[in-house]
Amino acid sequence: MLCEECGKNPATIHYTQVQNGVATQMHLCAACMAKRQKGSDTMSSLISSLLSGIAGQQEEREQQDQLRCPSCGMAYKRFRETGLLGCADCYKAFADQLAPILGRIHGRRQHVGHVPPALRARVSAEQELERLRREMDEAVAREEFEQAAKLRDQIRALTAKQEPAGAMAKEGETQHE
Repeated sequence: MLCEECGKNPATIHYTQVQNGVATQMHLCAACMAKRQKGSDTMSSLISSLLSGIAGQQEEREQQDQLRCPSCGMAYKRFRETGLLGCADCYKAFADQLAPILGRIHGRRQHVGHVPPALRARVSAEQELERLRREMDEAVAREEFEQAAKLRDQIRALTAKQEPAGAMAKEGETQHE
């Protein structure tokens, strides 16, 4: 059988190429096969770089698996196997590893669970304070001091509203003691 590429030399190499789910058999001579392999060097380097990336991920995973919670001693590897953490401090110990996981699962990295009706006003006020403080810091960074002063005044007003409620709760607690 002659080489399907050049039609001159005898075909000594027989291989099957699958492309887009279609299998094609090729019968080539050694010279034509060498030409094809030179053309596929870019593909080889691409595959090689992908494999080295996978190897790098494997090394990173092995390093993560060595992490342990200082409080309960749980290994991150154990968390990956069970999906369960050992204690509340595990969240801090594995924060870098958990953040992307929680982001994928919940759509965000910050807890936004159910708030009991009795605490909704307080939690809402605390979130508003946090937002105002963040905006004030950004205004200061941009050197927009008038805007920062307005935000500071809003923060003071909101804090003043919260303090009497906190003081009343403390007084009520001491009366029951």
